[in-house]
This record gives sequence, structure tokens and C-alpha cells, in this order.
Amino acid sequence: MVLINRVNIKPEELPLLYHVNSMDVYNLLQDIGSSKIIIDLRSKEQYEKNHVKTSVNIPPPPTTTPLYENGEIKEFNLSKYIGSNVTAKHWNLIFQKLIVYSDKPFLYNIDELEKTISSNIDSGSISGNNSDQDIIKSLKISDWDKVVLRHFLLKKKKTKVIIYQSGFNQFQKDYPFMCNGTISSSSSGGGSQLYPSEIIKDFLYLGGAENAGSRQQLINLKITHIVNMAGELDDIYPHLYKYYRANLDDRPKANIYEHFEPVIEFIDDCKKQGGRILVHCAMGISRSTTVVLAYLMKEDHMTYTDAFTFCKQKRSCINPNFGFVKQLKDYQQHLELEEQERIKKQQQQQISLDSNINSNHIIEPLSKKLQLDVSDPLLNSSPSSPLISSTLPVPEIPPPIILKNEVSSPCLSHITPPTINDKEKQQEEKDSIFSYADKQEKMTHPTLHSPLELPQSSL
Repeated sequence: MVLINRVNIKPEELPLLYHVNSMDVYNLLQDIGSSKIIIDLRSKEQYEKNHVKTSVNIPPPPTTTPLYENGEIKEFNLSKYIGSNVTAKHWNLIFQKLIVYSDKPFLYNIDELEKTISSNIDSGSISGNNSDQDIIKSLKISDWDKVVLRHFLLKKKKTKVIIYQSGFNQFQKDYPFMCNGTISSSSSGGGSQLYPSEIIKDFLYLGGAENAGSRQQLINLKITHIVNMAGELDDIYPHLYKYYRANLDDRPKANIYEHFEPVIEFIDDCKKQGGRILVHCAMGISRSTTVVLAYLMKEDHMTYTDAFTFCKQKRSCINPNFGFVKQLKDYQQHLELEEQERIKKQQQQQISLDSNINSNHIIEPLSKKLQLDVSDPLLNSSPSSPLISSTLPVPEIPPPIILKNEVSSPCLSHITPPTINDKEKQQEEKDSIFSYADKQEKMTHPTLHSPLELPQSSL
């Protein structure tokens, strides 16, 4: 969406043109807060067939004019031609906004327009109504839209020039009941009344008692749910629509805060069901506006200031009383605390999740590494654990250790008890071993193993 009213910018930074969509045009038609004129630049035949309500027709000049030659009009006074329409004669003195539309988009070069306008301002050629700029030396009918748009920009004073680029057919498709010549616009109850403002496209509308009481308007807008914030107003169609009723007075001390959450829940239910909702009070200024602002603050995470600015661009007459404004700001603090708690909880959950992921990542490999292969390396030449096979050498069979008077064997526990013959054989082997050992000891230590001559006892 292109904003129409821009804030906090210097006058020299204001845009040359404002562009709007279908919903903006619809809301401008309901806006009673500013004066406006809508210019239809299509042919007279197209305008008479159907046009936007309250629009004024400034068609291309007929080709039968005496000045029309070879597809062009010579010496054409555009300012005088526009002034022939009583409503549009003093457009730049009476109206705050001028909206133009045609049957097709406007083709123009914004840099060229800005350069042309700035050069004319510097030369002072647009100071009077009879300046040279009023006379078009050569005008092609195909350039009519661009020529008139340029004229509006050159002649404007404080009036905002707004362009609807989508063309009349698109607006008629989106809002047929806002066009003259359609059946719905001529039906009873939906003629000259102002419609509610459209806050959210094809969903949420803000208005007053007249809108809630007009059956034709509710049908045209396809309303399914209604929020009645006025205690003094009855629910007119309880058998046709779903209602939320708040018996509330438009007083600063009235407790509208308690209705914020229930109304928001009611609007959400309507949205889930694919419906459309009208929020109204007596005038659509204070009570109904307050709960719409609360909804925008909650669902679209807006501050009070942002929600108010957004809503005022759609409906310029909104003005909650100071008591309701205070309650909205209190609600903003409540929402901020809720958001902080939500973020804190989300961070804690994320930390817990990261911790679980890290712990699983560390423990699982360790558990795999700690699965040691306890198989006998002597019996299994291919250990099941690649870690052990790559890090631990396979132990060799230790050599037998032979001691005197003892035979040691690593596999001694597996020897069966010897038989008698075996015992004799082992004894012979033992004697031979001991004999060999005695010889070795004598050779090494002759003094220790030499026979001793003991003195004979006299006894």
C-alpha cells in the first residue's frame, strides 16, 4: 500500500504524486475528514455508462471541434476547458485532495514532470490563469491523460494530486457497489450513505450505527460477524449475524480494557471461519476504534502509535477518548511483557535443545569407542574392534622359565595327571636336567660345589 498522508517529512521532500490502490479509493470515498474531488478522464460515453460515485467527468475534447486537424487539436485552452465544469472549476482552491483515474494506467516520466514544474516555477510562468501554460499548441487525444495530469501538477497549490493507476474496470470489480450504474448501488439502503472504513482488506471494517443498521451495506461487504461496542444501541440482526456485544459508554472511566481479549478472540474466530467483520459503535470514532487498535496491537505486533497511524490513514475521523488511550498504552505494556516472556521461554527451550544435541553428540561416540574387544588375541587373529587392532600389539608367547627343582609352563593348568610310566619318564628327564644344572653350577662356582671333608667324630 502507498501511504497518502506522510508524516515527519519536510515540505520540500513531499512527493510530486501519490499513488493509491482500490481500497484507498474506497476509503477516500467514505472520508468526511477532508475535502476531495474525483476526476474521471474517460470519454463521455464511458462515464455515462458507469463511473465511480461522486466523480466528475473531464473527457477528451470531441473530435468534431473546429480546431481538430490531422489527428491533433490546435491552440487548445485546457484551463478554460476544465473550468467549464462547475465542480472542477476551482479545484486547486477548494479541495485538499484530487484523485484522477482513467481506463488505463497513466504513462508519464516523473523526472520529466519534476523538471518541467521546477522550471516553470523558477520562471514564474504559472502565476496567472491566463499564462502560456493554459494553451496547448498541439494536443493528441491519445495523450489526453498525460496532458491533464501535467496540468494538475503545474496548477496545484496545496492540493494533493493522487493517481489511481489500476483503471476503472479494476475498481468496479473490487467495489461494484461504489459505482453508479450497478444494481447494488441503486438498491434501497445502499445508495448515498457512507460505508464503513476498510481497515484490513476484505476482512475488518470500522463504522457507526448507520452502517450496522444498513442491511444492503452488510450484504455488499459480505459481513458475517458484528462487534457492537455501544451500550445504547441494540443488535439489529441477531438472527442473521454473529454478535459480540459490549454494554459500554463512551466515558474516559469506562473499563474497555476488559473487552480487549474477548473482542480479539471473537475477531480471530471470524478470520478462521473465512468471514468478514464489522466493528461499530455510535459514530465509529472512539469505542469501536479502541478495540480495533487493540486488535492491531495484538495480532500485528504494533505499538499504540503505529496502530493509530495505520488506522487513521484508513479512517481520518478516529479519536479515542483520553481514558481509552491510557488503557491502550497499559495494554501495550502488557503485550510487551508477554513478548519478553515468550522470547525468554523460547531461548530457554533453544538452550535445552542445544544441550541435548551436544550431549548426544559427545556420549554416542564415546560409547562406541568404549566397546572394547575382550576376545583372546591369541585365538583371534582379527579382533572385532578396529581400535584395539590398530593400537594394541598382539602379545607373543613368553618363553618357558626353567628353575632348579621346578618346571614352569604357561599351559600347566591344561596338563592331565601323568600315569606311572609317565612319572618314570619325567623323573629321568628331571635327573638329567638336574645333572646338567649341577655341572653348570660347579663350573661357575667350583668352591661352592666341591665336596667337604668333614672331620670324623671321635664318637
